[in-house]
Amino acid sequence: MKGIFKFTLPKLCLSFLFGIILGKYIPATLFWIFISLLISLVFTVVSLVFSHKHFHQKIYFGMAVLCSSILLGWSNFLIHSDKIYKDHYTHFKSKNELQQSRITITKVLKPTAYYEKYEASIQNIDGKETFGNVLINYRKDSLNKNIKGKSLLVYTDIKALAKPKNPYQFDYGNYLQNQEIYGQIYLNNANFKIRNNSENTINSIAESIRSKIIKNLKSSGLSGDNLAITEALFLGQRQHISKELYENYANAGVIHLLAISGLHIGIITALLGWLLYPLLFLKNGKIWRGSIIIALLWMFAVISGLSPSVVRSVVMFSLITIALHLQRPQQTLHTVFASAFLLIIWKPNFVFEVGFQLSYVAVIGIVIIQPEIQRYFNFRNLLGRYFVGIIATTLAAQLAVFPLTFFYFHQFPGLFFLGNFLLIPSLFLLLGYGFFVMFLAFFNLVNETILFPLINMISWMNQFIEWIALQKKYLVTNIYFDAPELIICYFIIYCFAHFLTYKKAVAIHFTMFFLICYQIYAIKMYIDLSSETEMIVFHQTRNTVIGIKQADSLLLFKRDTTMNTDYLLDNYKTERNIAVIKPKKLKNTIVLKGKNILIVDTLFSPINSEKTIDYLLLCNSSRINLERIINMYQPKQIIIDGSNYTSFVNRWKATCIRQKIPFHITSEKGAFIKKL
Repeated sequence: MKGIFKFTLPKLCLSFLFGIILGKYIPATLFWIFISLLISLVFTVVSLVFSHKHFHQKIYFGMAVLCSSILLGWSNFLIHSDKIYKDHYTHFKSKNELQQSRITITKVLKPTAYYEKYEASIQNIDGKETFGNVLINYRKDSLNKNIKGKSLLVYTDIKALAKPKNPYQFDYGNYLQNQEIYGQIYLNNANFKIRNNSENTINSIAESIRSKIIKNLKSSGLSGDNLAITEALFLGQRQHISKELYENYANAGVIHLLAISGLHIGIITALLGWLLYPLLFLKNGKIWRGSIIIALLWMFAVISGLSPSVVRSVVMFSLITIALHLQRPQQTLHTVFASAFLLIIWKPNFVFEVGFQLSYVAVIGIVIIQPEIQRYFNFRNLLGRYFVGIIATTLAAQLAVFPLTFFYFHQFPGLFFLGNFLLIPSLFLLLGYGFFVMFLAFFNLVNETILFPLINMISWMNQFIEWIALQKKYLVTNIYFDAPELIICYFIIYCFAHFLTYKKAVAIHFTMFFLICYQIYAIKMYIDLSSETEMIVFHQTRNTVIGIKQADSLLLFKRDTTMNTDYLLDNYKTERNIAVIKPKKLKNTIVLKGKNILIVDTLFSPINSEKTIDYLLLCNSSRINLERIINMYQPKQIIIDGSNYTSFVNRWKATCIRQKIPFHITSEKGAFIKKL
């Protein structure tokens, strides 16, 4: 904690990061950013020249440097944005009815019930050189070909990424755009062919190594959840982890064990350092030891697929290894900032990845807070210091990341401490023996006897995590937590950590001040959300679902009362602070705050009414004469939900346009939401 902002690197890194955030959310052209950067750099040089002993000039110089760093981050984000380049595939419009693209499969993604999913790079469209990444949806079929790492000729169009149709659902399209993926291709066995001259790339070689290891493990008896966890821990492939197993790890607070991250790379680095310790007795042994550790870490990163979590962890521990072998271990925090700086220069979109944020915040929290916790507990024996170290590290990491956990996942696993306390020490043995098994599997030297300890360790870990996950009373879910609360919480954590370090009254005063700010904001948001009334027509195929939010309760109207709507409501319930859901049978009329809502479905019978119809909802592909209904009820707006056939939707849309009546189609615009 001491002097974190007294050094240049953390300030430059954070200002550069702030520039990336500005580039993400504020539209600007590269030209004007470069002009601003040039002016800022000139001002920086002038300030440096005239900065001798005058206090104000030094402030001006520092401000100029920070401004230049922000503009550098902004320009770096724009430079790395693929879409600004004219030869990116999003700027290409095919003149042919059947578009032909040449692509290369670069990454295997988690499949869905109907599609195998991959990431691919585009090299050519209709004979024109282009570039960019796309999502591949390969329809599942018993005759499917192996396209991992292959070069393909594809005869179909590139489709736009889908947007979520209901409020607060996970925006997979936005997630892909942060990966510089802006389109998707749907494949079946008839619209592509594998090129004979597929190139051997690093990705394809790594894929062949992983496939060979997995094949040999399967033939030796490894299967099911044990195989899925093995692929995740040692090969960086999480595609085959079942939904139930993933939820168990998440509810137990140990989801970080499934993604190769700083914890895993740190353990691997420690194990390699122990194995290579004899090299220190040789001439230049430190150089050889450090070089071999770094080389093996990057070899593992390549084999595991160079996922973002692996790359950032390997970069971090490569720099830490260099610092340790240069006998500068006290600069760990600066090494962490240096690795983050390098990564966001190389790939600015890392900043917007949840894993990147959690990883670096956890490490910074451990480096800053863990020593302050541990110094309150002094044990003379080695075992006591070891367990106190684990407890302090776990608490420090959890204290650092809990605001982000609340913000992104809206839950808190109360037994996280128990899971981490018991599993992290055992992870040394599991990873050590597991990598030995992977090495043997590559040469097809593994058998059931060798696999037996690994299978038992993974099975025990899965069973223990399942037991923790089943303790539902310790899992707090549906936690409302927004961006302002996130920011205020980190101010509280920083001020409190500052107090622990320096014992200054001003730090605790600021801590209390931000606590009061948090309480005021939380009360205000509760009052605002509790006083709102809104109607929402969810987008749902083959069913009609209408929600009426009143204070902290939701009246839920649906035609099929047996249908499970949890996936529609979970995020909405959390974000709108809903405590009670009251299911209701859907009727043809709903009256709310003087607004009349008429539902027209297959059971609807038109009747003359003097009531003014504010909203007319068309559902279940009702065979009606819409012009007659419009003339009879004179609705102010027409809503067409997802329960209708496309042909009906298109016909009703044309009628609304002719009649000049406002309309909302949930399949096009998403759920209809109206505050009342």
